[in-house]
Amino acid sequence: MDRCLSRSDSCARLKFQPIDLPPGSSPDMRACIDSLKVPDAPSATHRPRTIYQVDPEFPEDGRRAKISGSVLLSLTVGTDGRAHDIEVKKSLGHGFDEKAVLAVQQWVFEPAAENGKAVPAQIDVEVDFHTYND
Repeated sequence: MDRCLSRSDSCARLKFQPIDLPPGSSPDMRACIDSLKVPDAPSATHRPRTIYQVDPEFPEDGRRAKISGSVLLSLTVGTDGRAHDIEVKKSLGHGFDEKAVLAVQQWVFEPAAENGKAVPAQIDVEVDFHTYND
């Protein structure tokens, strides 16, 4: 999941750097100002980003068969930040595909943007199913 820093957090990390100047000279103010610039805000054009993700439920049929792996889904992230037109590109069977789709239907995305405007975007999502032995 993407994490963003607020502008105030970014500014709080700026530190003054001493510079040595020959006696009688004045600093180039443009260089001073450039060195204090705050990092740019996120791009006005970007791909969708996951901001809330639900883990899939492990299907009982898959657990009994001792299967693990990944399901590959193709979907459109709409301007509403939700997954639409979900299709299975790589199946595991045994109930995994259905559980992957159910989980991704609950995810929330920051929609893709072009020039600052939300636009739909086609993406592939890999949903992992692995058992962990203690």
